[in-house]
Amino acid sequence: MAYSWEEERKGGGMSSTGGAGFESAREVYRRPKPTSSVPASRTRSESAGGRSRSEGSSSSGSRRTKPRPGATPRPIGLTISTDSTHPVGVICDHTGSMGEWPEIIREKMALLGKEVERYAPKYAISFAFVGDTRCDSHGLQIREFANGPALDEHLGLLFAEGGGGDTEESYGVAAYYYLTHCNIPNAIRPILMFILDAPDHGDVRPGEVKAYIGDVINEPMSTKEVFKQLMEKFRVYIISVRGAYRDHWVPIVGEQHFIPIEKARDIVEVLIGIVAGELGEFKDFEMRSSARHSDKPDRVSRVGKSLRSVRKTSEKMSSGKGVRADGEESGEKLMKSKKLI
Repeated sequence: MAYSWEEERKGGGMSSTGGAGFESAREVYRRPKPTSSVPASRTRSESAGGRSRSEGSSSSGSRRTKPRPGATPRPIGLTISTDSTHPVGVICDHTGSMGEWPEIIREKMALLGKEVERYAPKYAISFAFVGDTRCDSHGLQIREFANGPALDEHLGLLFAEGGGGDTEESYGVAAYYYLTHCNIPNAIRPILMFILDAPDHGDVRPGEVKAYIGDVINEPMSTKEVFKQLMEKFRVYIISVRGAYRDHWVPIVGEQHFIPIEKARDIVEVLIGIVAGELGEFKDFEMRSSARHSDKPDRVSRVGKSLRSVRKTSEKMSSGKGVRADGEESGEKLMKSKKLI
């Protein structure tokens, strides 16, 4: 099923196949894009309403070209920034144990923005890949915030390296980056989501921080402490492949923020559901998701099971209301839900 940046068709917005009627939107990806180069040491700032430019074209036809190693360099000296009221970060493990998941996720993730935009018009998304910064060559890849078609280009520059030296991965280094090098001055309810299948190393070491981010820290930092501080800045979710390492992650992020997922192709629905739930719009999401996948009841069932805790959180908010997306009220202020046209 495809979503896109194209507006929904009138008359219910659904195609004859039971999916969203967005087929023509991919045309924008088929046009050649200009090439530019952005040094890794340069601070990149993307406003929610703007369009980013990056190192090259990410698509050829309806499928994007496989990225080259180093297309997204180590974020040494890089700080990402957005004026968006609702920034979203999506960090995906790309090590060998994830198998085909990173490539499937990279292919489908560009289709996330349109539905996020429905709930948060002033959204911006930063994508990242994380591996093992203690042994991999491309253990941390960060893309700046963007929205609309630029997201496809950004995803096309993330390289799924595979690798990983042991069971644990460097999620703590990615968490440290978004804690210390991500400026979101207008954020109302920012969300950060990790897609993974392993535990973290337990600490963030000076050597890996220096090698990948350029910061100097004097001693190792506990990953639990890094995540604790990160959760004061973002609503943090762990999306775990088949619910792996629940006992490790639940004490860190909490039961309601640990989301099991069974199939890679469900990822976009799960992410949309989390955003909608955080904004008090889960009922709207359920209705739209069921319509999008009316021919795939098994997917609807799986996604619903994954998002059981998100539904409970959303139900605690005022019925039919969500957090303001215009930045005029605080993050806990609610507004009337946007209804289907």
